[in-house]
Amino acid sequence: MKSQRRGFKKNRLMIGIASAIALTLSADLLAEPEKIMLDLKGQNAGKAILDLAAQTHTHIVLPDGVGVDLELPALKGEFTLASALDALLAGSGLVYEFLSSDSVIIKEDEVDNKKSDKQSQEVEEIVVTGSRIAQASSQLASNLITLDIDELRATGEVTLERALRQLPQNMFGASEVGGAVRGSFNSAQNLTGGSSINLRGLGSESTLVLIDGRRIGKSGIFGGISDISGIPLSSVDRVEIMLDGASSVYGSDAVGGVVNIILKKDYEGLELGYDFGKPQDGGFEEHILTLSGGFSWDSGRARVNFEHFSSSNLDFAERPERVAWSQFLAPAKIARSLGTFNSQPLFYQYSGQNYLPSELAALGLTPTSQGVVAVTQTVLPIGQDGSNLTAADFTALDAPINYNADSGNSLLPAKDRNTLRLGFDQELSLWNSDITLTGDIYYSAQDTYAATGGFELPMSLLASHPVNPFETDIGIYWSIPSLPDRHYQTESRVFRWNLGLDGSFADDWNWNLSIGQSRDKIDSLYFNEPIQLFDYFGTGAANVLSLIEEGELNLLGGDIDAVNTPEQLAALVGPPRPVQSTNKESTAEVSLNGPLFRLPGGDVHLAVGAQWREETLISAADVIVSQTGLGQGSSSLPQWAYTATEVSRSQHSAFAEILVPIVGENNAVPMIEKLTVTGSGRYDSYDQYGSDSTWSLGMIWSPDSQIRFKVNHATSYVVPTPKEALIPPNVFSSLPLFTFTIPVVDVNGFPTGQFEAASTLISGGNPDLRPETASSLSAGIEIEPDFIPGLSLSAIWHQTEYENRISGFDGRIGVLGPNYEERYPDNISRDEFGYLVLDYRAVNLASLDVSGIDYKLRYKFDTSIGEFLLNANVAYTDKWDKVSSPGAEVESVVKDAGFGTLYVIPELRYSANLGWYNRGLSINIDASKASDTTSRNPSVFLTQTEIRTSKTPLNLDLVASYNMEEGDLFQVADWLKDSTVSFRVLNLLDDHPEHKVTILETGEPDLIPEFNANLADPRGRMFYVSFTKRF
Repeated sequence: MKSQRRGFKKNRLMIGIASAIALTLSADLLAEPEKIMLDLKGQNAGKAILDLAAQTHTHIVLPDGVGVDLELPALKGEFTLASALDALLAGSGLVYEFLSSDSVIIKEDEVDNKKSDKQSQEVEEIVVTGSRIAQASSQLASNLITLDIDELRATGEVTLERALRQLPQNMFGASEVGGAVRGSFNSAQNLTGGSSINLRGLGSESTLVLIDGRRIGKSGIFGGISDISGIPLSSVDRVEIMLDGASSVYGSDAVGGVVNIILKKDYEGLELGYDFGKPQDGGFEEHILTLSGGFSWDSGRARVNFEHFSSSNLDFAERPERVAWSQFLAPAKIARSLGTFNSQPLFYQYSGQNYLPSELAALGLTPTSQGVVAVTQTVLPIGQDGSNLTAADFTALDAPINYNADSGNSLLPAKDRNTLRLGFDQELSLWNSDITLTGDIYYSAQDTYAATGGFELPMSLLASHPVNPFETDIGIYWSIPSLPDRHYQTESRVFRWNLGLDGSFADDWNWNLSIGQSRDKIDSLYFNEPIQLFDYFGTGAANVLSLIEEGELNLLGGDIDAVNTPEQLAALVGPPRPVQSTNKESTAEVSLNGPLFRLPGGDVHLAVGAQWREETLISAADVIVSQTGLGQGSSSLPQWAYTATEVSRSQHSAFAEILVPIVGENNAVPMIEKLTVTGSGRYDSYDQYGSDSTWSLGMIWSPDSQIRFKVNHATSYVVPTPKEALIPPNVFSSLPLFTFTIPVVDVNGFPTGQFEAASTLISGGNPDLRPETASSLSAGIEIEPDFIPGLSLSAIWHQTEYENRISGFDGRIGVLGPNYEERYPDNISRDEFGYLVLDYRAVNLASLDVSGIDYKLRYKFDTSIGEFLLNANVAYTDKWDKVSSPGAEVESVVKDAGFGTLYVIPELRYSANLGWYNRGLSINIDASKASDTTSRNPSVFLTQTEIRTSKTPLNLDLVASYNMEEGDLFQVADWLKDSTVSFRVLNLLDDHPEHKVTILETGEPDLIPEFNANLADPRGRMFYVSFTKRF
């Protein structure tokens, strides 16, 4: 886990700072804050502050325990935010402080007694993501983005996962989109339609996800990601995204950053909500019903949140104009066709006739002779019984049949989910001190259905097989309409609980003790899979092979339904195949924090603590255990067995953090109003990987109240997932079924025409894996000019150097690059016959060097026609260089990537939201886009090179809402008061990606409407109606 700081290019930092400073701030924008029409009831302080925040569209923090028993007066009329706070808090013993132009904290006024001093100290303890020490978010050295619930809803999305997908720094995470489509991370195992966050594109496993500062645990068949799809948006207060490494604070996984989902704590009364959505093109609909409420008593409070989510299946056939199978990531849908596995010719065409290789040689011709055309794909002729076939019976196939998607494949799976969250806070009087007991319980039950295509029978025949009319091994791909479609059904159950005790001692030191556990269980069944791929006891496969040998099952007939009986075809269908997993994570933590001593600049604060964590993965699925052969000249089939694996690992940690205010308001000098240094360190010990430490060091310098300069350097790490390190290895021999042949490409990624045969494949976990390590640096500027109230700007440059990346080799995507044996000595060897032995297990090979600049703009201003709020977020990536193995060349995947790159990083990703608010009516326009990319990939038959240019869509969303409690534009019935109605149009332009494909060797262009889950929503233009009623 040790990381070394390398030299960072200072010119990029200067570019970032200069870019922000150079933004023109026009003097004609100068305006005094305008008054806002307010109408607040006389009520409890907590509800009054919430209403004031909603009506002024500001972020107002009322810390726990402050103003609990206070009743604040009614307030009606036109006020500025400051004058409203003055009037509302007058005589209450509460005061306020502006943290920024639109962020306020409420405090208790200082009085000369111990209790008030203590409460005043507690008020200051506002812990933000990236630190365990109470401080304002503006004083955090790291790059932090905060999205409150209003900003999340302003995107137009009704789920948390989709709202966070708009974040420019979040790219290529797991998507709810199903099937083998581009952009669906780990689609083969995404059985629940789950979604993850992937900051900087460094990998979902490199982004740490927290709920209220605690890990949410892993999800999935192999525990690879943190799934956020089951977190109701209605339960969220805000989301804080830290875009720097933070392992020194939180431990493993925090390389790309940290996402902290902070849930609502204060509920007054009851709130009922309903969202209904349907796309313009039909084929899908979505329902969300929410119920939230809470109540309080003298010494505590309780809250509950329930959500029912239901969405229908969206089939590929519903979006044929914009969706196609990706040949690069999944096989094309080929009906009644056959070809060789190695793209070697089945036969040759010459002068309008078909010739086998031996027949061509008998004519004195070679494959390179003038007029000779090689045929690698063909279609079985219709109207014959498959007997006595010769090469003359076949015709060339220029492109796969049914390349476009057909019915029976799910773009979006059907989901039915219920989630329940319960929480409480209870003050206790123990050991002569005030202690607070907190608890949270979360339960989610989801059922998922997804279709995976019509019944397809992949079959192989060796060249010596008596029914093989060719002189080479062939593969046959059948679509059999009479057999039921393939699909899977999944039950997912998630249960999390946390208990905490908070207290204080010595008046100004605080302690915390917490324990918790998460459990994510998946039970899935695959239905109607081919028997030859999934056979439990060997009898089914043997029976099918016997039918082939005896000629009773005709696989080479032109119409498989016509030349075989229903009973014979039914023998091809296997029993339901189960896949199960349980991910369990248990944690316990104790921490202390408080002031050590006082400097002229302020109190030096320290936080220390210790943590224990244990992860367990129980995975059960089918694995290949043997091969079954039928004798001379026949193919064989793999035999599967149901195998369960349980693995676990534990971790012990100790951590510390310090905040040193060198210059503060009491010792400020010209050009140094504030100067603060922060540092953190963490020691982690794993039972598999040994121990090491990480650290961070940051500084915040404010020349005056309008400008802040920040710099932060951190080391971080990611431990291997249980799948990568702990799952037992599995060895599969490809003989005598067939020999896997893999095309070889040159240094530029162009096919060489050469192929390598592989006899053995090894998969599973690698116990020798080491943690991935990273070193990150960020530096930038934040500006809040006094002469333009409500405006804030920032530009933060960042760089991450990622070492010991866990990766495989080029063969895992179907090709072998140049010098592959030298580049991957741990993955490639040869058996005694010279065939390749491919070890697909992950190894610590790769490295990454990523850098760019994050720009943020926020401008809130009042006019005579209402209040406006503009938010803009731009992620510019100037470097995303990867090295696939030691000694390999550096590959850049920004904007224009070389051969074999799954994902190309856009140079620019940006989002913007403009909101208008007036007398309860609000209108938001949200826009997001990414710059175009280009990649080079193998063509369908691996004989040519495709140059693929992807044009990303402009996603434009519109949200119109009317709050009947705040508004007076319309007269409404009494029962509608305290209600809000919203209308949303997502993808207003109905834009979708375009992929222009050009064949390098011929220059022929083509447009393929292939769907990319990272670039667009497959639903198209979507309409939502939402209604919320408060009681």
